Amino acid sequence: QVFLGVRIQCAQCHNHPFDQWTIEDYHGFTGFLTQVGYKPSHDPRELVVYNKGVGEAESPISGQPLAPRYLGGGEAKEDSVDRRALLANWITADDNPFFARNIANRVWGQLMGRGIVEPVDDFRVSNPPSHPELLDYLADRLRAAGYRLKPLIREIASSRVFQLTSEAAYPGDDGRYYTRFTPRRLRAETLLDAITDVTEAPETFPRMAAGARASAIVDGAISNYFL
Repeated sequence: QVFLGVRIQCAQCHNHPFDQWTIEDYHGFTGFLTQVGYKPSHDPRELVVYNKGVGEAESPISGQPLAPRYLGGGEAKEDSVDRRALLANWITADDNPFFARNIANRVWGQLMGRGIVEPVDDFRVSNPPSHPELLDYLADRLRAAGYRLKPLIREIASSRVFQLTSEAAYPGDDGRYYTRFTPRRLRAETLLDAITDVTEAPETFPRMAAGARASAIVDGAISNYFL
């Protein structure tokens, strides 16, 4: 869901009712991760993730081992000691049909308040994009920029549609087709940073340097009353 925008949970025990994925697709894809192991760290808050080098996915139908298999593609050629490297290379390959479209859609949804595919993590045959040509264009621009987000954000933010007024274009206009800009609340971290700027009273966060901003928090375990 995060990297490909695809939900395949339904295919864990039966063929997906609203998409193309089968049980074999699901369990073949899990083959990339069946050799991942976990063990406790010296720090009780951390978990060590490592490659065990053993472990195979099995077909729930035949009970036979399944080789790692790309979604919508063939079996992986195991030329790496870590299957996760094979998976990462496939995800970020220019001919991957999911990754660029998914990331471009997420960036568009973050800036515009609604994805071209909505929800943004539910790309499927029965949930087509509202503007397929636009999505293909943004995906191509992302690939051309070497998957750097700043050029894509710059292009969207400088577009006419991003700079539209938030007023309704016609009675009942819900902005679904980007006829207006959709106002959104500030995120809690952004609001806290704005308050500390205006009041000139910096906030302190556990395990972070003095003067750190709320928008720089990456650890969900950091507690703060405002947030």
